[in-house]
Amino acid sequence: KRRQRSCKVCALLRSNPKKKSYATTFYCERCSVDSAKCWLCNKICHRFKGVFKTCFAIWHEDFECGQSIPVTLGKKVVLRRPGQVAGEQKKTRRELELHEADAEGEECETDE
Repeated sequence: KRRQRSCKVCALLRSNPKKKSYATTFYCERCSVDSAKCWLCNKICHRFKGVFKTCFAIWHEDFECGQSIPVTLGKKVVLRRPGQVAGEQKKTRRELELHEADAEGEECETDE
């Protein structure tokens, strides 16, 4: 299963600020910077200037790849890099206590 991210255009054009934008697995390689990707959905779900368009088309044709986002939208787009690669998980307090108890139990057996 692929990771889904929030579409940048859907986030800008949503009418209700409490409503989440569409999640998508598509991004524009041309507009992405290094590992910070520009996530855009490929569904026709918005009417912009009286025409139904995909978010990809709105981003490239009307917003000029994010360079001319209308001031009326009052938001700016931030391209975020993916999170750090998960490392080794830290042990819980309970696991540490069990490990210490096992170590003490082994010491007692070797003393006898």
